[in-house]
Amino acid sequence: MTACIICAPGYYLNSKASCIACSPACITCGGPTIGCKLCIPGFTLTTDQPAQCRINCMTPCASCASNNPYSCNSCIVGYMLVKGACQADTSCNKNFNCQVCPYGFSILSSNNQTKFNQICKQCTQSNCARCNTANQQCISCLKGYFLNGATCAQCSTGCASCLANNFCLACAMGYVAQQPGTISVNAVNAPLICLSCFSPCQTCFNSPITCTSCVSGFTLKGAICVSSFNFQVNVVFGVTLQAFQQNYFSFINQLASAAQVSAQNILVQSITLSSVNFVNLVNANYGPSSNQALTVNQNSVNVVTLVNANYSPSSNQASTVNQNLNNLFAGNSIAGMPVVSHNVVTNGGTIPPTPPTPPNPDNGGGLPTSTIIILAVCIPVGTLLIVGAIVLAYCMHKKKKEREAGMNEFSTSGGNTTGRNIELIGDQTKRNYL
Repeated sequence: MTACIICAPGYYLNSKASCIACSPACITCGGPTIGCKLCIPGFTLTTDQPAQCRINCMTPCASCASNNPYSCNSCIVGYMLVKGACQADTSCNKNFNCQVCPYGFSILSSNNQTKFNQICKQCTQSNCARCNTANQQCISCLKGYFLNGATCAQCSTGCASCLANNFCLACAMGYVAQQPGTISVNAVNAPLICLSCFSPCQTCFNSPITCTSCVSGFTLKGAICVSSFNFQVNVVFGVTLQAFQQNYFSFINQLASAAQVSAQNILVQSITLSSVNFVNLVNANYGPSSNQALTVNQNSVNVVTLVNANYSPSSNQASTVNQNLNNLFAGNSIAGMPVVSHNVVTNGGTIPPTPPTPPNPDNGGGLPTSTIIILAVCIPVGTLLIVGAIVLAYCMHKKKKEREAGMNEFSTSGGNTTGRNIELIGDQTKRNYL
């Protein structure tokens, strides 16, 4: 089994030389007793032990709940706390003694030598933080807006703070600043380009795929969001590490194709080495029990992956993907690498058994479909033949009756006849007179 020497950001090295994920929003940490050492922007390191990263409160909160920056415990000056939220406080207007106003208001002063008279007057233009009370022109803007003449315009999408529409200073939640390809002496003064975090990341750090929080239905593991329901694929390849590295991307792509997801939804949890005995049947035309099947002892690569699933375990898609994954490893190899063993495990739900395939009507009980079709054609034809035979027999019978009737009429009449007619009945006549 391999041993880690150094871990990626968001992980720490434990006593067993394995990399363990830090707590959420933590860039570097020192284990379960020390806790976090450095937090991502927007979070503050706590002073308790083990130290954790606590999200910064959102203005106008002075302090807030540990897991919700908008759930205020106290407010900045100019605001009052009402049921966990900070609301603008202009109660000083009653006594004309205002000294600080909430955002969106400015002090209107009418002081003289004998009287202090100051109130908070609301700005009429939207998104103004402060305004000129004489002409109501904005002189500063709320966060997420910039001063455009005497009005406030919104920053570009993904930008939380800006000097102009194309000059971003800080990215909003759910976005990350694009990292420069080269180091420039003027990099500090350069505007930021904000990239959206890749789903299922809700927030990210340094990279769109380095997650610090996840959307609903996913759980953060280190810097990766894993779906609550997922497939865990464990496979042992009878190859060397070098051979595995050469076929790694082909393996990931085939796994993603079988799971009907993109490659970025395949999360590799671990890759370890071991020694294994197996029968190498790759490209072989003999069975495992034949004399030609030789048992091979060599290094193997053990891979554990998670396949994200954004559907219910009881859905038809879950059954299809489960069957696809098992079929993928049913052969003797994948990506040109011999498969020693594998198993597919579901986490976060149970897939119902696949219903049996309905029997083929041609192979089930009763008459086959082809026979039914033949009968459907033959029965009308047979009926016509029977009717025709009946009509023919009736006609022949009628013809016979008519002939017999004609002969009887001749025998009782006294008219002249031909010699042939006499001959036809003559024998019987002659015999009667002999």
